[in-house]
Amino acid sequence: MKKQMWEGLSNGNFSYTQINLDTNLINKILFEESGTGIIIIDIKGIYLFVNSKAAKNLGDKANNIIGKSIFDFMPKEKAEQYFARNYQFIIEGKSVTYEDTFLLESGEYTFIIKDTVLKDSSGKGYAIQSTSIDITEKKKTDKELEYSRKKYQLLYENTSKPFLLSTLDGRIEETNLATSKIFGQEKEDILKYGCKLIIDNADLRYQIALNILKETGHFFGELTGLKKDGSKFPIEITASLFKDIDGTLKSSTIIKDISERKLAEDLLKESEARIRSIIESMDAIIFLIEKDGKLIECNESFAKRFNTTKEKIIGTNLFDLLPGEEAKEGRAIVNNVITNGISYRTEKFKDGYWNDYSVVPICTDGKILDRVAIISRDVTELIRTEELLKESEANARAIMESTDEVFMLIDKKGILLDCNDAHAKRLNSTRKELIGQNIFNLLPSDIGERRNQLVDEVIATKKPFFGEDYRDGFWNEFIVHPVIAEGKEINKVAVFSKDITERKINVEILKENEKRLKEINSTKDKLFSIIAHDLKSPFNTILGFSELIIDEIKNNDLEKVNLYAGLIRDSSERTLTLVENLLDWSRTQTGKIAIKLKNTELKSIVDNCIQLLSDRAFQKSITLANKIPEQLFALVDHDMFNVIIRNLISNAIKFTNKGGNITVSSKEDENQIRIIVEDSGIGIEASRLNGLFQLGENHSTIGTKKESGTGLGLIVCKEFVEELGGTIWAESEVGQGSKFCFTVPLNK
Repeated sequence: MKKQMWEGLSNGNFSYTQINLDTNLINKILFEESGTGIIIIDIKGIYLFVNSKAAKNLGDKANNIIGKSIFDFMPKEKAEQYFARNYQFIIEGKSVTYEDTFLLESGEYTFIIKDTVLKDSSGKGYAIQSTSIDITEKKKTDKELEYSRKKYQLLYENTSKPFLLSTLDGRIEETNLATSKIFGQEKEDILKYGCKLIIDNADLRYQIALNILKETGHFFGELTGLKKDGSKFPIEITASLFKDIDGTLKSSTIIKDISERKLAEDLLKESEARIRSIIESMDAIIFLIEKDGKLIECNESFAKRFNTTKEKIIGTNLFDLLPGEEAKEGRAIVNNVITNGISYRTEKFKDGYWNDYSVVPICTDGKILDRVAIISRDVTELIRTEELLKESEANARAIMESTDEVFMLIDKKGILLDCNDAHAKRLNSTRKELIGQNIFNLLPSDIGERRNQLVDEVIATKKPFFGEDYRDGFWNEFIVHPVIAEGKEINKVAVFSKDITERKINVEILKENEKRLKEINSTKDKLFSIIAHDLKSPFNTILGFSELIIDEIKNNDLEKVNLYAGLIRDSSERTLTLVENLLDWSRTQTGKIAIKLKNTELKSIVDNCIQLLSDRAFQKSITLANKIPEQLFALVDHDMFNVIIRNLISNAIKFTNKGGNITVSSKEDENQIRIIVEDSGIGIEASRLNGLFQLGENHSTIGTKKESGTGLGLIVCKEFVEELGGTIWAESEVGQGSKFCFTVPLNK
């Protein structure tokens, strides 16, 4: 390049005609064909050189850009900043590399730019040479990768399934909170100590699983998990090998706690045993055979049919025991049931008896097995009953013809052709007066129009219409049936209508009763659970300490004997309370409790309950006070009121600390009395108050002296209070004690 050209540029006297350069040399020097944008801008902001890449970025051709100002291609504010910066760099002779974003015609682009100051022979800067590399796509890719990484991290951390990334030597490189939760370990400890902290390596299956994983790259099976407290539990492992970026084999593992499933499997075995017991107690003959007729299972009734035992007959071919034609028919039925997967049922008359046969396909995991279950019952009496029923139905049909239900016959225009007296009475008329009239004109206009449309639809479709309507306070069920005569056009319909108001009411009652029955059944199931758990525990205590007493008597250690006897007494008292509550509750559920409402003085009942429970209160230094006034009467059942007060005071003692106070008081509210049992105990969380009186809620809490309970006492209180016509509720704050209040009718 000619020295005078650069000197002219630096002096500001540059003339584009002075450039006498070899173009091919410039292209070669400035990498015209490279992917890098290259421009030269002088101190005044004039483009001295632009290669094709840079020109494309600026949205024009190089020849059209060279000689123009940066203000012609950049927004004013951006150009001013760019000009000032370049000017400063040229003056200081400073070269820099930086990242910048430009808004071009085709969109926003990001570049890595390296600015180098060009100097003349005297060392004075006269222009900036900028080389730019478009990193827009890289920035976009980096952003997407970062988003993908964050999304994966969120998914990984928030998934409910325990997850591990580990090496084959048992080191854990990553895990999630679900893993910490299932094993009860801190995440840091799991990462520090590895698989041996959470998986029982002593389980022989562990090494087998590891070998399978190494050989096949996958493992699915059961191992033994370890909790922080040292307890073990069954887990299900799904593991796969993968190579990381360095080619190192690692394992991706999902863990599942299958404790509940194992429990379910045990319950299933128990259920199967119960089913076997039920099958054996049935009168029906039940047996299972293979497709070829081999007997694989049966009940005792089946064996007796062949005058043998189960042990002897199982394994034989059933078809070999039957006559030829009967065996042939049996084979065909079994093959058809297995092939189509559809049960077969029939009835046969043999030797004076009717038998009902059901052949049922056996499926597992949606697959039909090559075996069937066959159930046979003697239905002779049932068949005879059905025959009697058919005769009864014929008689009933004859009676229906003379019923009071509405019947009428009309043509397609609505002309009444015939009707019964019930229909005439419905319209306060007679059959003679009604026949021949247009029935639609006898109804309110809107109803008549709908009935007309309905008759047209039934005649057109040749299908009956079943419907209901509500009019004048009554529900009616009606059927509009086309009258079809062979070879003739349908031009009339028969209408049957009956009052179903009472049925509608009964259906609603039945629905309500069904709902109540379900609630009762659910309640009983929960009650049996209480009985099974809470009756067993006290008896275990009594038996255990009884044995200890026997040992200590031999050792003549009366102090321990006295201690154990006291524990037996406490357990016995709790058991007695539970049994009393169970008996009281069961009587309310079965309706066997007789309520005797009398004008009853309340203070004496409370005094008796306090006296009965005073020993328990004394053991905890609790003061019991009865503030119910003398001569306060209410209309209650003496025994029920006694049970309510006894349970509420007993409950208060249980949850009151040593040295506390329990007060029973009353307040008259219009026509009822409010009884309040207030204690200075530990209180109850607000979230638990609403469920205290529901058997379905598990609100039993250990008392302040480790007393146990079932929560059933409060359920009994609620039942009895409601039987007495009152309501019961609780008011409490944690640490502030509790108030249990209920109302009973006042009798002055």
